[in-house]
Amino acid sequence: MLLIFYIFLQSIFGLIGHCLYIRFGRVGLFLSIYLKLPVVYLAIFKFTNNHFYYVEGMSTAIILLNRLTALLWPLKYEKIWGRLWYWAIILAYLLPLILSWHILISEIVIRVHDNETFSLYTQIKPDEPKDTLTTSWFSVLFTIICLLINIACIYVYRKTKIASSQQTQSKQKTETLLTFYSLLTFFGQLLFTFYTIILYISSSQLQKFINPDLAELIFLSIYNQYAWVNDISTIAIPAFLLLWASEMMRSRIYSLIQIICFLPKNTNNNAVMVIPKQNFTNYIRQKQTK
Repeated sequence: MLLIFYIFLQSIFGLIGHCLYIRFGRVGLFLSIYLKLPVVYLAIFKFTNNHFYYVEGMSTAIILLNRLTALLWPLKYEKIWGRLWYWAIILAYLLPLILSWHILISEIVIRVHDNETFSLYTQIKPDEPKDTLTTSWFSVLFTIICLLINIACIYVYRKTKIASSQQTQSKQKTETLLTFYSLLTFFGQLLFTFYTIILYISSSQLQKFINPDLAELIFLSIYNQYAWVNDISTIAIPAFLLLWASEMMRSRIYSLIQIICFLPKNTNNNAVMVIPKQNFTNYIRQKQTK
């Protein structure tokens, strides 16, 4: 339950940051409000967007480690992670601050386009780290880490699939689905890794080889794809796979839909009375004598 809540929480925070930093500008929402906001608020919007991408990467690695320990020690892993979960969550949220804290003091500007949409851009100073480079290195590093854990998960799964038959069928099915969920979520992370590398090359390296105006046009074209790439890799793939893998999540969402849409609850008031065999035989004999 804590695992599902953790995945849900960090996805919500990431989506909020993405909307504040990119989405609203794409459709021209709240432009008048954005223009009146102090720069620090714009920096917070970008910080939320970037920081929770890093949290997403660390979360993927932590979930994969959870699945690996579930395969290695199926009878003990819940006890192990019962002690580690809180520390793992704290680490996933706080450690990325090393990469993202400087965004809070960055200078963010608003560029208003002809069609009344707008974009937020960072004016990078010479002594400041480049966010695209940092994100690219982070993505590559955690892609390699997740790939190694994935290989270990597949190897252990093939070795221990039969040995884990001590578990109940229902629990074993849930563990298998969550393992596949972790493995498939990795491909979403891999997609975003390729995108960040291409984005970094177009933003800071491409102008060395071609006309700067053309390089800027290519960068803007690639940057404009950020929304759907982010949706697929960090929202769509994890969300739909989690619905597929977690029966608990499906039942919770269905209960929420019932409340919102005022649907009747499924109630079954039919009771089954169990009569002992001896009593039932006596009852039949009494009926026959009558």
